[in-house]
Amino acid sequence: MTTEVAPAESVDAVFRGLSDPTRRQVFERLSRGPASVSELARHHQMALPSFVGHLRVMEQCGLVRSQKHGRVRTYQVAPRRIRLAEDWLAR
Repeated sequence: MTTEVAPAESVDAVFRGLSDPTRRQVFERLSRGPASVSELARHHQMALPSFVGHLRVMEQCGLVRSQKHGRVRTYQVAPRRIRLAEDWLAR
């Protein structure tokens, strides 16, 4: 049986994506199910462009993925990267 080792840059990306308190709160909310940008942003006291910047970082790090339906962009957790970090922590 072979154990797949997570590339260091993938694990680094997960921790980089979760290094900010706002992003951790967003990730925690998304762990309960998908949500739109406006739904996620309403609980944070910051300008929408700044908030969207956090979502962009999370998506680039592979923590979340988004889909656009008409004018609404919805985000959800992308579990593969989190599993890589969990596996790395469990070693």
